[in-house]
Amino acid sequence: MDSNKHDNYGVIQFVPFAAFENPDMGLTSEEKTTRLIDKYLKKDRKPSSTSDWPRINNAIKRGELFVIEAESPEHTFQLRFDLSDISSSFYQIQSKIRGRNDIGRIDSVYPLEDIRSDSRLSMLSEFPFHIVLVSISSQRPYTKLAWRIGLRDYKVFDSIN
Repeated sequence: MDSNKHDNYGVIQFVPFAAFENPDMGLTSEEKTTRLIDKYLKKDRKPSSTSDWPRINNAIKRGELFVIEAESPEHTFQLRFDLSDISSSFYQIQSKIRGRNDIGRIDSVYPLEDIRSDSRLSMLSEFPFHIVLVSISSQRPYTKLAWRIGLRDYKVFDSIN
């Protein structure tokens, strides 16, 4: 992929990892039952929308290294992750309202199997490149986040040898 300069390379969203792992967390028994019935009755259900997710305004790939920058009304985000060496990867979230920064490391790449049938991931199926990263904050309480990323494009730079 390679593109002309633009400000909509894709979308990004982060959620607490526990909520990502268990989308039914916090639902009543009735809501869980309804969700389960809907899941089995509506096989061709339309994926959730990403229309309200923050837009990625910069996406760069150099070798296996990605640098992604995004912005929402409340935050700015930067992720830097290397698929060949995830241990050197990190993220930063800046709060525009509170002026607080959250910095942490990317812990792992979440395995994506059949994203079309997984309600947590199906919204990413419209993007040619999609990934879920798991991060851990460097500050207490060491919050674990799941980052859903859908890229339709990115700028490619040659690797520096």
